[in-house]
Amino acid sequence: MGLRWNRNLVRTLAMRILENLVKSMVNTSFHPCGTAAMLPREYGGVVDVDLKLYGVRNLRVIDSSIIPLIANADLQSIVYALAEKVDHSSLSCS
Repeated sequence: MGLRWNRNLVRTLAMRILENLVKSMVNTSFHPCGTAAMLPREYGGVVDVDLKLYGVRNLRVIDSSIIPLIANADLQSIVYALAEKVDHSSLSCS
């Protein structure tokens, strides 16, 4: 009879190999962002809409990691704007 390959097994193995290959070969050194998603916690988010880190009191994440998509601009100016907004909202809450 010989060995019969299960198509789903082959597909799963191929996808895992491809995924590992892509992860090992793809990286960026330009404008990294989106690593600390601003999403609800149940969807894998890291910060809330006020940029407060889930599970930690009195800590906000204010850098390019909360920006979900790479903007067609320098991220530094966007991060400055985020910091200004958080600074003003913090002062108004005091």
